[in-house]
Amino acid sequence: MNATGRWTLRLGLVLAVVLAAVGIRSLGGLGSARQAGSYVHDSFVMGTVLNIKIRGADRELAERAASAVIDEARRLHALFDPHDPESEISRLNRRAADGGGTVALSFDAARVLAAAIAVRNSSDGSFDPALGPLIDIWGFGDEKVQRDLPDSSALTVLADSLMSAGRIALTPDSSSAVVPAGMGALDVGGIAKGYAVDR
Repeated sequence: MNATGRWTLRLGLVLAVVLAAVGIRSLGGLGSARQAGSYVHDSFVMGTVLNIKIRGADRELAERAASAVIDEARRLHALFDPHDPESEISRLNRRAADGGGTVALSFDAARVLAAAIAVRNSSDGSFDPALGPLIDIWGFGDEKVQRDLPDSSALTVLADSLMSAGRIALTPDSSSAVVPAGMGALDVGGIAKGYAVDR
């Protein structure tokens, strides 16, 4: 056998050993993957079902992780629930009803409100976070009662009477919102759910 043949044979043997090692390692990895469990947790939060899927070998760790996710979603819901008089959104709505003014915001509320204002501006008002009364008249904000379709004349009167969120503003440091008098009630559920999932 010449030098080229020996070189080719050696290269072939090295390649076969490497491929065998990779194959054995891959099979070992498949065994580990089979040991990992898939855990699913459902919770009703923010007016919708939150479905959490966790894949891992440690069930206890998966349970703790799911619990932490649900706790965070509930914490955010408490900030943004317009039907909870203690929520930050309710404080903003009360300030608008009481003549307007400045309201201090948490970090999360400032981020969600900034996103809602940005979407409102970029959509030319197609999305408006100050349409809470319209959301309520349609029954979307009420998780307990299924309502009939609202009267079209009531919808028109209500829509015409609402002041948009176009004049709400954040202070330069985003620590507070300046709320105009008479602004429609804020409902940021359309943004807050996405924010909660991103967290």
